Amino acid sequence: MSEDRVSLWRVIGVIEPGRVNQQTVLEKICLLEPPLSLDAAAHFLPGGAYTTFRTYQHNKTISLESHFRRLEETACLAGHPLNVDREMLRQALRKVITAYPASLELRLRLLIDLEAETGAIYLSAEPLHALVLEAYRDGVKLITCHFERPNPKAKLTTTMSVIDGLRQRLPSDVNEALMVNENGFILEGLSSNFFAVKDGMLWTAEEGVLSGITRQVVLEEARRAGLRICLQSVQVAELAVVEEAFITSSSRAVLPVHQVDSQIIGTGQPGPVTRLLARRYSDRIIDEAEPI
Repeated sequence: MSEDRVSLWRVIGVIEPGRVNQQTVLEKICLLEPPLSLDAAAHFLPGGAYTTFRTYQHNKTISLESHFRRLEETACLAGHPLNVDREMLRQALRKVITAYPASLELRLRLLIDLEAETGAIYLSAEPLHALVLEAYRDGVKLITCHFERPNPKAKLTTTMSVIDGLRQRLPSDVNEALMVNENGFILEGLSSNFFAVKDGMLWTAEEGVLSGITRQVVLEEARRAGLRICLQSVQVAELAVVEEAFITSSSRAVLPVHQVDSQIIGTGQPGPVTRLLARRYSDRIIDEAEPI
């Protein structure tokens, strides 16, 4: 397998309440032209519930149980309640990981078909392309766009094509686009959650957003650190008084933001709260990463 290619697999077996699968069989999906990214790979798969995460030390990850629960919650919100067979999916993930060199970290995506064959499982993988260290040292630039998820608490592929189209149009110097609603409130990124530090408090939207698993870990660490938290979004018009900002996702971890549109955030450098939470998140990964 080429080290820079995306691979797609179907997991043989149907998720059913109470069913226990003793063996897991993978069927590789072969395409004439392999897709260049997980998002591009989604065009070859049925619609459904999905979750995406990364590996550490090649075969470890964190919060895998949370990803399994997310699949079940999304399927339920879409009107297809299903129970995820944890061991079957772990076996499938381990088999796919071993198809790549041990030197690579991976991005992995699990998808449950909710359209063509309800309960069918697909797995896709790609090498993780980590951001350069300067992005974490200096922060990144974001832009805003007017878009809201129709069913924000469900991670469904129905919005993926729209989001992928928005992402394809991002300027080369922009890391992410922030979704803004009709009232000017910043909701989340296309594939991330947004945090701001304002008036000495940590702000992040709770309603109208997909609550990312990395976001939950960061909030837990913020509470442990004694930070004051406000689970509300900030408006674009308030960015001038925002002291710090960062985004979170499984592949980005805690990524500082130095600019949104034309507005420089705070001093233009990662602030103390961002650095604190980035360090605590990194420590949490070391403590909790476990073999898949």
